[in-house]
Amino acid sequence: DTMPFIPKGRRVCGWGGWGGSLIINDIDRGLTISYVMNRMEGGLVGDMRGASLLAAAFAATD
Repeated sequence: DTMPFIPKGRRVCGWGGWGGSLIINDIDRGLTISYVMNRMEGGLVGDMRGASLLAAAFAATD
């Protein structure tokens, strides 16, 4: 699976876990963002809770 909420052109590596957890390393900005929830949701590659956090972090660093 891919992470469609990562903006195009970003050099990132990351991991998404079952339930919605994720960690993203933005290589160009030297930024690491992680999200660990206290309530699991179904899904293998993060979910909208973490995606919203990522979107805010990417917007703040652009």
